[in-house]
Amino acid sequence: MAKDIELIVDDIKELVEDKRVALKFLKKLILTDENVFARCDDSSGSVQCSYNYAQDLYKEYAPEYLDEKTLLKEIKELLIHEGYGMRDILDESTPQDVLTTLYDMILEKYIAHKEEFGSYTYENILQSIARLLKNPELYVEALKKKEMRLQDYKLLDIALEYKAVEDEIKTSEYLSMIQKIPVNSVSEYFKALLWCDEKRDDQLALSNHLRDYYEKTYSTTILKRYLDRFNGELYKQEKMRILNNAKSLSFDEAIDQFIALDAKEMCAEFIQNKLPSISYINYYTIKDVEQFLCDEYAEIIIQLYKVQIDGLLKVANTKYYPTVVKTLKKIKKLGDASSQEYMQKIVEKHDKKKTLMRLLREAFPEI
Repeated sequence: MAKDIELIVDDIKELVEDKRVALKFLKKLILTDENVFARCDDSSGSVQCSYNYAQDLYKEYAPEYLDEKTLLKEIKELLIHEGYGMRDILDESTPQDVLTTLYDMILEKYIAHKEEFGSYTYENILQSIARLLKNPELYVEALKKKEMRLQDYKLLDIALEYKAVEDEIKTSEYLSMIQKIPVNSVSEYFKALLWCDEKRDDQLALSNHLRDYYEKTYSTTILKRYLDRFNGELYKQEKMRILNNAKSLSFDEAIDQFIALDAKEMCAEFIQNKLPSISYINYYTIKDVEQFLCDEYAEIIIQLYKVQIDGLLKVANTKYYPTVVKTLKKIKKLGDASSQEYMQKIVEKHDKKKTLMRLLREAFPEI
């Protein structure tokens, strides 16, 4: 279906010389989306992408080949995809007079709509128009007229609109109103805060917000950016504070911090202390540990691999058996003196797992 739609758009683009006729065909095609989405599973987003291709071509032709009155009429017909929200047919090429008229019309519908969540499509359109007009005040005005309660996620939305037009004062004002950072927008919130700090050249606030950002996300990228602001003894003190705090994080998060700050000894000590309580190790984490600690801490890596093997064998799924064999080879290569004894214990404990036994004997004929 997705390929068929793309081919139709290609044909319109290449074969229809009169762009006004092409626009009619594109409009007819775009309006088929309601029936198509009602009859297909587009969880991959492929069909939506194909319709976006049609909408992009429509946006390319429409402002040049339609007068503003006709364009406004067309946009009104195409803009809302019933049950699915707003179609992507507005952009910077849409004439400002068309956007202003459209704003007034949609605002009226938005205010008249009784259900708060049912009016989301209208609100989304108003927000998009305000962004294209580079006038966030229009979006705020709409929310006020609707008497919308400005929850934290909405305040952040508004702040980001002002950031888009580089209004630092208004961006800061709305960020300061947020009581609790929206869970799914932590990065957006802090990036906006840091942008405001940089605009004001407030170095103290920038350092504090980088620290808060790091402690909220434990991002090693933010950590490095934060520590780069320190020198000499202050750098050493702050680095040690972060490393000590890392010991209380989850296993994966802590490992990331130790690696980022090149703290091999603390990393090895942390792993050693955690070994009795670890039942599962992320594949990428153990790979990072192996590369980081290398031969210097081979015994630690061997113990981690044994935890990984024990965890995989508890699952009792044949698809993990090749990984078990591969990991046993790594243990042997690292020079574990007890590897033969360890493999023998696996054989004794899991001898009923025929596929595993076959793979083990193929890889290790000596057992």
